[in-house]
Amino acid sequence: MHRSIQTSAACAAAAALLIGPVLPANAAAVSPPTRQTTPVAPPASMPASAAQLQDVATRARALAAASNCEGMECPQFDCPRMARQMQQLIDLETYLEEHLKALNAASGAYGAHYASLRGQSHVTQANLTNVQGAIILHRMLHDIGSALLDLASITDFTQGWKDMDENSLLARADSIYETAKDTESLLNTLRQNLTNIQTEINTAGSIAPGTLDTLVAYGVVEPGATTAQVRQGLNDMISQVTDGINVAKDIKETYDEIKRTGGTARDAMRQLNAKGSFRSIGQMIGRIVKTVSSQVLEERRANESAQIEALAAEAGVQSSFYLEWLEVEASRTANLDALAAVREAKAAVTACLNRGCGATSFTRPTIPNFTTTVAGQTTYNWGPAMTQMAGRITTAPLDVGAGVVDGVPCQTPGGDVRPQTGLLAPAAGLLPAHTRQTTRCPACQGLADEINRLQARRAFLSNERDRIMADLDRAAEIGAERNQLLRDAERLNRRIVDGQIGGTGGERRVNIAAARAELDAILARVTSMRLELERLRAREAEFIAMGTEITELNGRLDQLGQQLIFCENRECPAPPPAQLRSEFILNYGHGELTVPDTGIGFQRTGSGGERFAGMGPGRVPIRSLAIQFYPYQWNRWTLATGLSYGTGDEQTSGQIPGGGTIDTGFVYGGLSPDGSSGLFIGNRTLDWRQGTDVRLINLKAKAVYSTGTPFSPFLFVDFLDSQRTYTGWASAEVFGSTLSQTREQKIDESMVGAGIGLQFDQILGNGVRYGGWTSAGVFRRETRLDAWEVNACPLCSPMDRDFQLDFDEEDDGTSITGAIGAYLAWPLSDTVKIGVGADAVWVDEVGGVFNPNSGDQVFFDGLQTGLTTGKADMWNIRIGLSARF
Repeated sequence: MHRSIQTSAACAAAAALLIGPVLPANAAAVSPPTRQTTPVAPPASMPASAAQLQDVATRARALAAASNCEGMECPQFDCPRMARQMQQLIDLETYLEEHLKALNAASGAYGAHYASLRGQSHVTQANLTNVQGAIILHRMLHDIGSALLDLASITDFTQGWKDMDENSLLARADSIYETAKDTESLLNTLRQNLTNIQTEINTAGSIAPGTLDTLVAYGVVEPGATTAQVRQGLNDMISQVTDGINVAKDIKETYDEIKRTGGTARDAMRQLNAKGSFRSIGQMIGRIVKTVSSQVLEERRANESAQIEALAAEAGVQSSFYLEWLEVEASRTANLDALAAVREAKAAVTACLNRGCGATSFTRPTIPNFTTTVAGQTTYNWGPAMTQMAGRITTAPLDVGAGVVDGVPCQTPGGDVRPQTGLLAPAAGLLPAHTRQTTRCPACQGLADEINRLQARRAFLSNERDRIMADLDRAAEIGAERNQLLRDAERLNRRIVDGQIGGTGGERRVNIAAARAELDAILARVTSMRLELERLRAREAEFIAMGTEITELNGRLDQLGQQLIFCENRECPAPPPAQLRSEFILNYGHGELTVPDTGIGFQRTGSGGERFAGMGPGRVPIRSLAIQFYPYQWNRWTLATGLSYGTGDEQTSGQIPGGGTIDTGFVYGGLSPDGSSGLFIGNRTLDWRQGTDVRLINLKAKAVYSTGTPFSPFLFVDFLDSQRTYTGWASAEVFGSTLSQTREQKIDESMVGAGIGLQFDQILGNGVRYGGWTSAGVFRRETRLDAWEVNACPLCSPMDRDFQLDFDEEDDGTSITGAIGAYLAWPLSDTVKIGVGADAVWVDEVGGVFNPNSGDQVFFDGLQTGLTTGKADMWNIRIGLSARF
């Protein structure tokens, strides 16, 4: 029969905060907090073994060694065999890449799951610690309760102590003394624990929920107690424990005093009874409200054993799972080596193909889509991917025989090898039927075949670039996800390090273990992402090299296209129907236009002749936008059309100061209403301003004749519509009155003509195109002048104070033009190019405005404002963009 043990509720409350929460008697391991998500265990799958992958690497390196044509003096090529080997290598590379992708994902899943298993072990260990702490607390409470009951049992015999003999009293007194010593030590420890709880509450300003629950469970406070009520309850418990300590001290001190003075045991009993020590013990036991029995202690010990057994089982699962993870990592390492070996062999075989067989094209094998999307979330199913790719890798053929041998002695001087053409047909599926080059002339079929072969190579490289670009885009997405996970991991680690994980005592230990497991799982995912980033970025350098080769192919294809046209025109001259060749060019230009100039006002020094007071700008900056379209090609002729629009304006101004030796004035554009030719104002100040506005519209068509060489003659027709507006203003102050002259003179001119020219067009191997042209033409010119002039002179006769002169005139004639230009263009893609250019145009005769600059011209010679002619020229620097459809 177990003795009933009772103790203060404060004991359990203190231990709950200091050594962990007390578990119920039948408590199991505490579950991890809900914030921790346990990764799903990786599915059963079968990767290619390390040995199988090592075999692939060995065979690939053997092929690379056999294809070392760079080190051969006179290589002899088996082009069909090397093409088969190259396709086999591309197939293996594709399977190995997908297999590596699956292995990377598997490594991350295994790592996260292993971290979860380790985390669960940490949680189990924390729970085991809590159980063991509860057992220690329980043992302490058991000992305190036993000691208190031993003391309390004194009250059972004190009623008859007077009838006991001295020997019996002495034995009982010794027992009481020893029990009192033990009890004092235990109660001191308990009071310290209770004081620590008080201090922690005072520091935090509140009580942790777990601690409050424990205090409620042991009757220290009522459910829903406030912090103040908890403090009061703790004070009561500390007071009770202090009473117990004082009782134990009283018993000890009484016993020690009797022993020291030589008193008897009967004397000790008399004094203890007189002090009321036994009554205090009875009152103290009466305040105990919870039972902590030996049976509960045994149940907690059983729970401890269960936790130990669970921990051992979890360790076994971890060990087994870790071995599986190591197998995945071994396959991943071997896969990396095999992939590197295959790419090494690819580089060697490609070099041989390019040297002896010409550029070739290939296709990638089709890979199933291993992703599934549910509720907007896409998941990569790496288990099926790993298993299927393992099957393909282990069964994929690879011919390791030599596709090239060194044919020493050399049959050609220096061992030079010129790549042959027409040896290998384009890979199936790369060129749709509507994109294949055909020819109407059997004699030119070789050129058409070569065009198709290079187009297929370009299509293969474009597909490869698209594939690499998709990988790089995915790498950018994964990089962003990885950075976010690293930030999450840093925040979680900082919470752990800074002690920000919630809970108290044993609960906090469990929460920290769960947080560390979550952190380990995040870091496992980060590692997996790093591996995947390495895979996705492995071919980044190839992307640039492929772009360079595509550019070179574009240039070569342009050259072959011109050669095919020349061949067909030479060998099979029957004209084919017109066909669309759509190419669109847009350019912006900036330049300068020089046209016949005019002026306003006059100035004269002494007896010298009269000349304009101020002249117009003469040269006008022009901004233009032009488009060209090459829509049709017929036989050897290519037709191009173009439209350009340009505008510009410029202004000059000045002043002739008064008081000097220069006389100034105005010359009218014709005789005034009162018969005057102008105004002479002496050496007074004259202000003037002259401007020119220009608008140009040019529509042209050009037909270029292909000679099959870089030089091609062309014919052109051209329509130019121009509008030039000359504005002028002059003003002077005379006797307090303002005299002024204002003009606006507009020329509308259209020119229609035709001419011939010669252009040079050359394409470099990298696709850069450069060229130039020169042309000459004859134009029919029609010019119209529409002008007005307003003169204001308050000091003049009434008829001449304010009057307007109007001028209208038309003229026509023939103009001769010459032009020269050059350009440079380089490709941005298969269909888009950017270029710069410069051109200049000269015209021997265009319309201009004549304004008299002397009164004699108007009065004696009868001249007036009207049309004149002069030379014009313009230059432009342009930047443009072309696109082919």
